[in-house]
Amino acid sequence: MKLRILAGLCLLASFVASSTEAQILQSPFTVELQEVATGLASPIMVTHAGDGSGRLFIVEQGGQILIVENGVLLPTPFLDISDKIPDLGTFFDERGLLGLAFHPDYANNGRFFIRHSIPRTGDPDESCNNPNGFIVGCHSEVLAEYHVSATDPNLADPNSGMILFSVDEPEFNH
Repeated sequence: MKLRILAGLCLLASFVASSTEAQILQSPFTVELQEVATGLASPIMVTHAGDGSGRLFIVEQGGQILIVENGVLLPTPFLDISDKIPDLGTFFDERGLLGLAFHPDYANNGRFFIRHSIPRTGDPDESCNNPNGFIVGCHSEVLAEYHVSATDPNLADPNSGMILFSVDEPEFNH
């Protein structure tokens, strides 16, 4: 009985796969890549604030949020928290500034949220604090809320940061 059900499911999956291939139609939409900035070190995401300004915000893993306005990368970061994140590995690291989300009413309240790593302090005998061991790079992952500057929409208020949530992580890549 189990073998017949399994064979039937395999036959059904094969039929669905072959029939859906024949039904895929050419779309009137095209997808293309467009370069928005150069000279970046480790960009991990690009987003907008939903405020109608047309600005793009680029998150750099090293701790900066940059703005592209009218096709130009602004020289001053929107926010720079590079002094708060751990030193990142040069070859591979999954720590740093890792996310950015703007409040749905950002245009009125100026609130945005970032996810980033901070160095973790703890017991020096803990394995993640042992530089001679395999497990290194312990850190905490933080969700923080910030606000835009009251005087310049292209600058965040670096003193407005408030940690909403923090969790200890045992390794550099998780």
